[in-house]
Amino acid sequence: MITLPDRYEYLGTKLEGGQGVILLCKDKFLDRTVAIKVMQDLHHFDSILNEASTIKSIQSKHVVELYDLLHIEEEGKKSIALIEEYIPGSDLEDYSSTSPNADDYIKILYQISAGIADIHNHNHIHRDIKPMNMKCNDEGIVKIFDFGFAIEIEDELKTEHGRGTIAFRAPELYHIPSAEYDSAVDVYAFGVSAWFLVDKRIPDALWEMPPQRTNLAPSFSNIGLDLPHDVISILDQTLKVNPDERPSMNVVRDTLARRINYGRHRALLTYNNASKEISEINKKITLSVHGITISIKYDGLYFIVENINGDVYINNRDAIIGESLPGSCVITLGALPMGFNRTFIAFDVSHPEVVL
Repeated sequence: MITLPDRYEYLGTKLEGGQGVILLCKDKFLDRTVAIKVMQDLHHFDSILNEASTIKSIQSKHVVELYDLLHIEEEGKKSIALIEEYIPGSDLEDYSSTSPNADDYIKILYQISAGIADIHNHNHIHRDIKPMNMKCNDEGIVKIFDFGFAIEIEDELKTEHGRGTIAFRAPELYHIPSAEYDSAVDVYAFGVSAWFLVDKRIPDALWEMPPQRTNLAPSFSNIGLDLPHDVISILDQTLKVNPDERPSMNVVRDTLARRINYGRHRALLTYNNASKEISEINKKITLSVHGITISIKYDGLYFIVENINGDVYINNRDAIIGESLPGSCVITLGALPMGFNRTFIAFDVSHPEVVL
């Protein structure tokens, strides 16, 4: 029998985990339910310490919160336990049973991508991303947990034992005798998870073990939801066999956020003590000084250079028709020989908060 400090009252529910058991308890001091993760095997001692240090180093609303670390005793043997945020309900393995529509699906993927991006931005790789390691709390916020395989990002990471769950495991982790990898392994696992959330029947191609894979990963255009082209494109890229061809999780997150905020962006152009705004879909604005002209159009996602006449520069490089403008930049009308007759336009895009 596990002996817990008096502060914690066992509520009678025990959940089995891969490396330990999880006891649901009441924190009598703070009047809240917590999950106490206890190691079953002291051989996993380093793993739980790694999990504790990893979670503690990551500041993200999409990562389970660590409250405390306990030294406990079980049948005369000393062990260690994590006191974590308790998230009721089932994990995202059952998400497909809710018959998600495209909008809800994109919002779930946005939250997952935001959590993984936060993990990477805090210099860690999760290494076991899958729907079974994610839950939604009572407020509908996705939380990623189980950091037992997590590792700090370093140069030339190698492993002789591919971590993670088969089918969610990136192709590069199957290389023998050792595999080099980086945060792209989480990107691939995210892509498989994105497919699993809609259809638990993971396509055969994703079960094949590289480098023997004979079939290409399927496109998300075939997943059964009416997804926009930009979402399909970024999700397809996450399943690339070559890790260098996968996008970063920051790019995935930003692409999904832009889609969620479709038609809600606003661009402000300021020059010569005046300002103009673009915020309506398909609205175009044309700026012209000394016969030098740039036209910009908002397509609901991006602000696109639609037309140019004369010498126009974006952050001191030649502007290109069809390019999307950065969120913040300087547009220059006129070449350097024009001197003080050149016009400098400050271009800034407001980034609306994602509403879930």
